Amino acid sequence: MHEEKGTEGWRRFLHLTQQQKKLLLRLLLVLAAGILLMSLGGAFGQKEPEPAAPPAQEGPGEETALSARLEELLGSISGVGEVHVLIYFSSAGETEYAEKRSERREEAADGAFSSSLETELVIGGNYGPVQIKAATPLISGVLVTAEGAEDPLLREEIFRAVLSLLPVDAHQVTVCAGKGD
Repeated sequence: MHEEKGTEGWRRFLHLTQQQKKLLLRLLLVLAAGILLMSLGGAFGQKEPEPAAPPAQEGPGEETALSARLEELLGSISGVGEVHVLIYFSSAGETEYAEKRSERREEAADGAFSSSLETELVIGGNYGPVQIKAATPLISGVLVTAEGAEDPLLREEIFRAVLSLLPVDAHQVTVCAGKGD
């Protein structure tokens, strides 16, 4: 009975017209080519992304860069002269990344159990680590020295500029007159 079912399919194929056989053969070739291309697509297409390391924590470099930008901006105010800025951060920025943890338990030949915990970063759609928490560094104080700060109006202008550019309260900013070289 199995032979009849197996041969029945061939009998149907043999009774197809020549045009139907050519069409069926073309469809099978296209299907085979598609499967081949899909299987080879990974070899010639995109590479497997390597897990990216988390970005380095922001630290003293950010303080220096922010101070330099503020010095440049305040120095462009008419009459200010030479400017120096010191920004003190009370806490560093904190970034937390999503992690996948898995525990593996194995039984040794002597009946003892051992376990290991593996942790890896979760990679997002853009092939970077998935960030779940980001806290910016807290500025606890800003000191500005400027040659032109002897003038009370200019000192107030510098003070207001710092307050508008940085997330600080008025009691955290000090503007002093600097000495000219």
